[in-house]
Amino acid sequence: MGECDRGRPRQLLPADRLRLHPRVRQGLHEAAPPVPNDVLHPLQRNPGMKLNPGIHPSISIDDYVFDRLCETPTLSSSVANTILDRSLAHARLQHARFNPAIALEQEFSRPANLGTAVHAMVFGGAHIVVIDADSYKPKEAQNLRDRTLIEGGVPLLREEHMRASAIADVAGKAVADLSAEALDLEHTIIFNHGPTLCRTRPDAISKDRRLILDLKVTGTNARDANRQFFSQGYDLQAAFLEAGADFLDEDGMGKREIIYLFVESEPPFAHSMLQVSEGTLSIARKKMRAAVNLWDRALRKNEWPAYQSSRTLTERPSWDESSWLNREMTDPMIKEEAA
Repeated sequence: MGECDRGRPRQLLPADRLRLHPRVRQGLHEAAPPVPNDVLHPLQRNPGMKLNPGIHPSISIDDYVFDRLCETPTLSSSVANTILDRSLAHARLQHARFNPAIALEQEFSRPANLGTAVHAMVFGGAHIVVIDADSYKPKEAQNLRDRTLIEGGVPLLREEHMRASAIADVAGKAVADLSAEALDLEHTIIFNHGPTLCRTRPDAISKDRRLILDLKVTGTNARDANRQFFSQGYDLQAAFLEAGADFLDEDGMGKREIIYLFVESEPPFAHSMLQVSEGTLSIARKKMRAAVNLWDRALRKNEWPAYQSSRTLTERPSWDESSWLNREMTDPMIKEEAA
């Protein structure tokens, strides 16, 4: 986004020209609209709910994703990651209150849908519809899939349902082993972090708010969970989860266990668990504070800059330099030319 475009709402294509997930296409007519052309300030009226900070047990995933929660936009960990990894301009386009069509434009993804189904089986939520077919090639299967999505359900082919059930069985047992007590499942937490309203949605949180669980269904090696944890920005998500719990339970600050459960999506559905360390959280809190401050300033000033326009110098990675120096010493043709 250039200087002349800063703060100007991006023009959206009509819903029928976007290649959207059927449920998303319907949701465009229900979600908060993007900032209108004649109102540049982002603190526009929210036609949805007007919730106060706290924990809310009955918020649908659509209302959470579309941020139909409070009068002002709330900041999630995914948007915060975009602020830090890319820019405020990118974050604005990702936020559903400003740009619902762009933020949710996606094709139906079977791997993502499998993860949604497993979450529903373990933690409750959306209803699952089993489609008696081996693929979505038959028109009848496609129609049932799309109708299920529009109605807020999770469609699964026969084989997918068996797989999701097996994954959910592994995940459910692991969750039960972690806590014998009843947990609050899929509750939305709205909290103040300084002047900024934030939101987070733990998969499960204990009644005393001291234990937080998050489930990840992965197509890669669950034993490599630590690398996935940082590469996917889950450290910042953990900081949001912690901050939300701290808002609810100040006495528990510094006493929480945040557990990430990774379960593989292929047999034998092996799993591993990570407990987020204090060292990890100490940096993640700083990242969260930086993202919140940038977001707050952007909201107040309605300025959403992209990357800096100033030039930066190239910096050769150490591995590339080492590789070349090693080749200079070992490649006989290069050594011969140098001589």
